[in-house]
Amino acid sequence: MSAEEGSSRRKRKRAPKDQPREHQKKRSRKEEEKITDGSTGIPDESKTLVSHPVPGNGKDQHGKEVAHNGESKKVRSRRHQQREKFKKRHGGLGSPWTVSEPIGGWFLPQDAVFSMDEKYLILAHKQAIQIYSTATSLLVRTLPIPSGTIAAYALSESKSNSLYVATASGRILLWDWDTGSKPIHWELGTTICGIATTALEGSPHDVVYTHETGDYHIINAHNFRSGPEKSKTELKLVLESKTPIQSFQVMPGGSIIVVALQRSIMIGTTPKPTTATLQDFVYTWRECKLPQFITAFDACIRSGADPSAKSSTSQKSSSQPQGESLDLAIGGVDGAILVFEDILRKLIRIENPRKPQTEAEDLTPQRLHWHREAVGAVKWSLDGNYVISGGRETVLLMWQLKTGRRQELPHLTSAVDSLVVSPSGASYAVRLADNSVIVLSTTELKPKTNIAGIQSRRLMEEDSTLPRTKTIYSQLEKWTNPLSAIQKIPVAMNPLNPSQILLPVPSSQPRSEPSSTHLPAPYLQTFDLSTAHHVSRQALARNNATDFNTAPNRLRIREPDIKLLQLSHDGMWLATVEEWIPPRTDVQHLEENEEYTKEEQSLRREIYLKFWLWDKQREIWMLETRIDAPHGLPGECAPSRVFDLASDPNKVGFATVGEDGVVRIWQPKTRMRDGTMVRGSEKEGLISWSNRYSVELESKVETLDADFSPQSSALPINACLAYSTDGSVLAASQTWPENSSPGLVHIIDTDIGFVRRSMPNLYTTGLAALGFIGPFLVILSDSVTVWDLVDDELSYSIPFSLLNISASQKPSLLHLAINTIDSTFAIAFPVVELDGTALPGHEVSIKKAMSRLMVFKPQQPYPVWSTTFSNLVMSLLSARTGKGYIALDSASELRIISPKAGSSIPLIGPVAAAEKSLAGFKDEESEDGYEDMDEHKGQEDAGLQIDSPERAQQSVDFIEDTENDKPVVRPEQLAQIFDVSPSFALPPVKDLFSAVVGLYARKPRVREVATSA
Repeated sequence: MSAEEGSSRRKRKRAPKDQPREHQKKRSRKEEEKITDGSTGIPDESKTLVSHPVPGNGKDQHGKEVAHNGESKKVRSRRHQQREKFKKRHGGLGSPWTVSEPIGGWFLPQDAVFSMDEKYLILAHKQAIQIYSTATSLLVRTLPIPSGTIAAYALSESKSNSLYVATASGRILLWDWDTGSKPIHWELGTTICGIATTALEGSPHDVVYTHETGDYHIINAHNFRSGPEKSKTELKLVLESKTPIQSFQVMPGGSIIVVALQRSIMIGTTPKPTTATLQDFVYTWRECKLPQFITAFDACIRSGADPSAKSSTSQKSSSQPQGESLDLAIGGVDGAILVFEDILRKLIRIENPRKPQTEAEDLTPQRLHWHREAVGAVKWSLDGNYVISGGRETVLLMWQLKTGRRQELPHLTSAVDSLVVSPSGASYAVRLADNSVIVLSTTELKPKTNIAGIQSRRLMEEDSTLPRTKTIYSQLEKWTNPLSAIQKIPVAMNPLNPSQILLPVPSSQPRSEPSSTHLPAPYLQTFDLSTAHHVSRQALARNNATDFNTAPNRLRIREPDIKLLQLSHDGMWLATVEEWIPPRTDVQHLEENEEYTKEEQSLRREIYLKFWLWDKQREIWMLETRIDAPHGLPGECAPSRVFDLASDPNKVGFATVGEDGVVRIWQPKTRMRDGTMVRGSEKEGLISWSNRYSVELESKVETLDADFSPQSSALPINACLAYSTDGSVLAASQTWPENSSPGLVHIIDTDIGFVRRSMPNLYTTGLAALGFIGPFLVILSDSVTVWDLVDDELSYSIPFSLLNISASQKPSLLHLAINTIDSTFAIAFPVVELDGTALPGHEVSIKKAMSRLMVFKPQQPYPVWSTTFSNLVMSLLSARTGKGYIALDSASELRIISPKAGSSIPLIGPVAAAEKSLAGFKDEESEDGYEDMDEHKGQEDAGLQIDSPERAQQSVDFIEDTENDKPVVRPEQLAQIFDVSPSFALPPVKDLFSAVVGLYARKPRVREVATSA
């Protein structure tokens, strides 16, 4: 800025200090003209506009022509000219900025798929199929779908490199996941929930079964054709049910289908098809009702059944070959597993009228009960001798049916949601409720692969087919308005590695957990945006993930919740605020009504401010100082809530503001004892944190409103903090109930802890965030207000209305981020449509929820760019080292918003090349030094040809004394011997011994000795 411009700005008239300012009404003439002619560029949903009815003839009551929205033709023309001028100047609305593809997201609630060689694991998000290497846990290929969301996927039975993907809109895609080539698709036009495939004997095509929903739940069989044979595509209705279908399983060959309803199992049988025509698929259905809700099931055809037990009737009616049996393992909501052996033949024998009635007891299942809550997953082992199960207890169980013994793998990181046995039976793929997948070896039960996505708190779509249990958080918290359960997720970017973010995450988020429940987040996750890879996870508060976490009344013990999180400017210090409130059921017996019960909860609230130091050697956060009850009211024994936490951008320090109306500035100091520095085990000086300054804000509000209640204004409902760019001043403000807030913002000198200035009437209600951008102060409330601190005047204020959102919910749903590098700021606000009435006693649900994001410059009263997200934005922060912003939404997906000139965070895609087969991709580390001679004999023989005197001399200098030389045996070679099947079904000991001896008795690899010149 030139000197003349600076002097002209300083000459502007300032308002007298003793004159009250009405900043919301203050506008310059130029800004009034912009607002009048509509050149603000703000989308309609963000402006406070009133629509006026227009007569059908296009004229008002005086006969003057008006536009469709009540404007005159002249004003409409002027508005159009201004918009065209704005688009021409900026290249079109939205063109200067771009949004990246979603990063992260939750894996679909479906079983993972192994490749036939077990080198790859196929998972899926809503918008893409992801292929991971089981050797390195890295993402090797991504297959994004053109449109829609993925509902289910299944591997082709006839071609192992083909994958069927079903979208929720009714599209079936056939993808070559090995090369990633363009898929073939078919349109069904229905809502698809599940898919399964099978191959017929002698046919090169698959029969695809789909679970479709609508007025009925339907299972259809499809025989898809493409190209010239597209006209031969067939469709066959298999099952139609009014009861919701939870899942289904098609046995090899398609002769048996097992369908799980809510409280019954249906088994469909058809004679083994002799042709590939779907008209031969006529199923006979038998239903077996159960005394409990079904949460998981698995079916297997096991050989070894007694052929003499079959009657001639069962031989004709059953689709099983002689000597095989259909076994079922069914997990229930009460934690019991029911095992039915040879259930199909038993059902057929019951239908025989000549059978004695006393044999009806054959259907009594074997009952396995260890889980204290609903069974999350159950699977048969490859040989059918074991049943593997898991649930919320974070324990994997292996049940041996013949002996009744049980083997346990405890202390997994989260609840078990699904389980898959690999094609060879050598591995288990376990999908956990914290959005991670681990692959375990069946022999040692040790993890071989660990894949994890973003584990942030998410909003899940309600699934009516899943039963709800009484031991989940929904019994502790029932929200009349589901928006009350949505809270802002604190996210921080690591200054030491700008591509990494830190965020608090829950210990577990099972599928049966309702979305209207606020789950506490006691863990800290570090996630790398560039590689879309999980880095680490650490507990910051006490947690009950792997311990017994149920109270005597069968209700879940609640964990502390990380409410606020900030990193210091150098990335070495982490400050967190955690809060714990006892559940209502623990204190409701102390008081007689709901109001006093909430008071008892607040009296027993626990709030801690913790400061963590980054340990470079161990790469973990070490707790250095814990402050109990950092804020509290005088004369009160209960701690006050902490509303906001801010980090000093210039030096190591933090600031907090609480419910007591006090701003506290925290700074570190060296521990001293008798004048001597206290040192740790590594001779380093120990540091503790203390309160340097305490600044008391206004404590009461005076108003002339006759309906105002002093009791309701005793405590503020929210407060915000913001450091200036250089850290010299700190802005603080409080908001009070209803319309009693004066919009007062205090400017605090951080060097002396003193309020330098207080500015009233900067906003009305609903304070959500504060921020500094150069000489401007940005306030986000019911409006976007930009105040020029140098000229002491209002730059602009843009109001917007939010439907279905109360004032107390706005701090959690409105977001503000400021980027000092490009001098812009971004806001995000929700657009919510509720299904129901948000009144006391009325249950409502979120029908539609999305977020609007806008990017502003402090000098322009209109957004330079805006976009809409299909999910709610849960957190918004700016990129530290460049231009742009990062948004985390309710689906746990991250998006980078940046100018088209370039993103500040480079994104690294999958490691495999596009349009190339994975067969030529090597995803294992180089092991040239350990390769044995037998595997590469041809290559070594070629390398030992003597074609020169120098080479001949080298060939003489080999080690000849091999008396103590032993061949190198890699762990992978031993694993190939012992991991061929589960431990209970290993080959004979003699064969194992011969294989091991064969490895160690090989001829050792010839090694070369360096010779001196």
